[in-house]
Amino acid sequence: MMFSKAEFARRIGLARTAIDAASADLLLVDSGELLAWLTGYTLSETMYRAAFPRRDGDAWFTLRALDEAS
Repeated sequence: MMFSKAEFARRIGLARTAIDAASADLLLVDSGELLAWLTGYTLSETMYRAAFPRRDGDAWFTLRALDEAS
């Protein structure tokens, strides 16, 4: 990870604030720049990946199994 767990928690907190302000339950983050900011995870633009922070509960991340680090 490119930043500490505390920084990740801060960024997820900001995302949850935005989710709450929009009266939504989930945020789909699949823009490369936003993914890098939120998760520190970057890939080539040819590989699809997305993060799903939720208002409540754990966030999750998805990518193709082919692109998963071994």
